[in-house]
Amino acid sequence: TSSTQTLLDSIQPSVAIVSIGYFNPWGLPSAAVKRRYQANNIDWISTQDSGQVTITIHQNNYQVKQQRYHYSQAWYRPQWLALK
Repeated sequence: TSSTQTLLDSIQPSVAIVSIGYFNPWGLPSAAVKRRYQANNIDWISTQDSGQVTITIHQNNYQVKQQRYHYSQAWYRPQWLALK
């Protein structure tokens, strides 16, 4: 894998955005990769759980919005069907 401990030590990320396809037929990323990020206290945001992820970058920080958590209606159904 390309996300070695050496790389994580060098760049010291605070968040990992992971794109995981529907049903994840290849099983990527591996559980070992996820554990490595979690062991380094790096937030793990997966599109499998979050749906669309939008990152807004500002001069000194960034904002992450997850479709399934930051919007009032479910992303996959019309507003009139959304649970309140």
